[in-house]
Amino acid sequence: MTCFNQDCFDAPKRAVTLAWALTGLTPWYLETKHIPGTIFWRMGSSSVPWEYNATSPWWISQGTFDHLVGVSERVAGDEHRMDRTFRRLGRMKLAVLASWGGRHDLVIRGVLRSRGRVLQGRGRLVEHDKDNVHYRAIGAFEIEQVFLPGLSFPDTASPADAGKARKKIAADWQDHFEVRQFKASSFFQI
Repeated sequence: MTCFNQDCFDAPKRAVTLAWALTGLTPWYLETKHIPGTIFWRMGSSSVPWEYNATSPWWISQGTFDHLVGVSERVAGDEHRMDRTFRRLGRMKLAVLASWGGRHDLVIRGVLRSRGRVLQGRGRLVEHDKDNVHYRAIGAFEIEQVFLPGLSFPDTASPADAGKARKKIAADWQDHFEVRQFKASSFFQI
């Protein structure tokens, strides 16, 4: 059975898919196929349009999400709210640099409705320069990141064109990938 995003793994798009995936994954990734019903998670920000959160190709598996929730529950204690702990822990373990902005106040769940192909593996060292400051982070070893090609594209277009393209991608993919977002503060009610 063919995967709905198979074109991203066929020539000539395969080279672009792999190059983009390797900006966030180590070269020791796995290329896997997933069945309908597979759940992926990511963090998002209410400060950007919904399409930007829904069409990011970077996700985590259900197992990684469960691990982050479990560690957050143990760390939160009486002093911290669970959602804040989860957000901080997620940023740290997924190597999401603060210099990239975003509140990371949303928890986003994606469910495959069709068979899909992904690349998954460990995150690589992330570096970013902003305002003459060099930021650097590496994801935790136990965290597996998932790259779901076809949901988005490298941002080479103008912001207006990128916004239109993301809206079209969200509409085109709705039959294959169901996305729901939750406020972290209400998702992690203790």
